[in-house]
Amino acid sequence: MGQIYIVRTGSGYFYTGSIIVIAMTLILLAYLLRKGERGAFWVFLVSLIAWTYVEVYIAVSGVRMVTPLMLMGGLWVSPVVPAVFRGVTDGALPVLLAYLFAKSLYMRNYRNVLLVLAFLVFYLGVEAAFEAVGAAAGVLHPSLLLLGVPVWNAAYSVRWIFRPSSVGTLLLMTVVGLAIVAWRRNGPFWKFTTYYFLYLVIYTAYASLSSQQLGFKRWAGVLMPFVGFDPATLSLAWLSPVEAALRLALINYGIPVVMSFYPLVIPVCLVVPADFFRAVIAYVFDVTIEVAGIYLPFLAIPVALGVVELPEEEVSKASMVAHALALTALTLGPLAMGVWLSSTALSFASGFVRGIIAGIIPIIIALAVAAALKKWK
Repeated sequence: MGQIYIVRTGSGYFYTGSIIVIAMTLILLAYLLRKGERGAFWVFLVSLIAWTYVEVYIAVSGVRMVTPLMLMGGLWVSPVVPAVFRGVTDGALPVLLAYLFAKSLYMRNYRNVLLVLAFLVFYLGVEAAFEAVGAAAGVLHPSLLLLGVPVWNAAYSVRWIFRPSSVGTLLLMTVVGLAIVAWRRNGPFWKFTTYYFLYLVIYTAYASLSSQQLGFKRWAGVLMPFVGFDPATLSLAWLSPVEAALRLALINYGIPVVMSFYPLVIPVCLVVPADFFRAVIAYVFDVTIEVAGIYLPFLAIPVALGVVELPEEEVSKASMVAHALALTALTLGPLAMGVWLSSTALSFASGFVRGIIAGIIPIIIALAVAAALKKWK
């Protein structure tokens, strides 16, 4: 049950779209600074530095198996370049919009709430539009067509969602974010953080589910360990019982799903779309923890250190308790599920501890950046 993967298929031109989105983000930041909205800039800066580190680490450590990618004009880039792009598009920009959404909802400015959601749909549409151009002009990879879903050029990523090390990092960062909010025992803080979390849930659900429904560009997959691949003939082959048993043992221990041979990707195991039940499990964890939960420290740390000030408004004790219970249930529940599913791996103990240790680094980075900003202010 724990062997569920998030698979990204699509064109490398997707990252040309990301360049456009980064430019849009800079324009938005300039507008906010001109309006005197410094709190949004501070959370953006903290999350940008911390999350860029995370994305580069994921790319170079093998947690996400990727191939080199092509931008418009035939420019090949290494996996580190898209990782830096994702530091903005997958990290700092969602945190920025989550802050604006939470502040607008907190102040009952529903017009701005709708504007934030409209910007979300627009910028994800820009990325999808460039990906569609790449799909129309891309080169098909016969080895990847074995997946049975549309795949264009070398933009291919497979990530084991319940990898013990990943779950350890997610657990630490989510719990640290919750602990900081709880430590402050502040009604407005709980309420604001819950709204912040709500936007990130909306963002992740929309981005993930729309990507699956429109071309299977990001989907939950499972392995077929009894099926092998013959690179000489680019065809599938049934494994012998001994080979299949060995593969099952290795998969359970936590080997990578694919091996990258530039510029091709040769699947070690065939990945197919997960059934409905396992897809729901993957998306629930993805939506509540892999984005919304892990981004909690990027708001909690700047607020706790006084770098970002929350709107002044009285919050009743009943309202504070309601928001605290909702946020706690929506994070600790999926986290418990993730720990349980990752514990089925034979490498669970060592990987989980490594993940917790790795999760300390982005927390330290966020603390250092926020502390430096406080001193500068």
